[in-house]
Amino acid sequence: EALKNSIHELREQAGLTEKSGQGIIISLEPMFLEEDYQEYPEINAELLQLLINELNAAGAREMAVESQRVINITPIRDVNGNIYVNNSSIGELPTKIHVLTNDSEEIINHLEVSEIGDYFALVNVTMNISEQSDIVLPEYDEQIDLQDIDIVDVPEEGES
Repeated sequence: EALKNSIHELREQAGLTEKSGQGIIISLEPMFLEEDYQEYPEINAELLQLLINELNAAGAREMAVESQRVINITPIRDVNGNIYVNNSSIGELPTKIHVLTNDSEEIINHLEVSEIGDYFALVNVTMNISEQSDIVLPEYDEQIDLQDIDIVDVPEEGES
């Protein structure tokens, strides 16, 4: 029984189970300017990765981009003009990012004072953030392959 509980906990920590709780939903939407002609806004993988890094820095516990669970080894990349998360295209804007957190207000405040909103505005995209009491994240449904990962000794603080 203890082994089963340990396996279940490890699967949860790795993102291999569906997870629910309180948090925020970030909707990335086109920002249309009052111009005669404007191309439909697009984001790139680098900008999406920057947002995910900001969320992690602010204390996000778990997250998903559209229907793709984001874990530590999730690849986010541009392929022929489309953004792929976990080898699945997330499509065009609008895009939703679901975030589980213990303190929604802290993450919202962090995002409001960071420069990430300005970076999205440069590509005519706006971030709409809403608090939700019940968010469900899908499980990570791909094979986790750690074959090419190397363990590196990291010196402790103060060591050289």
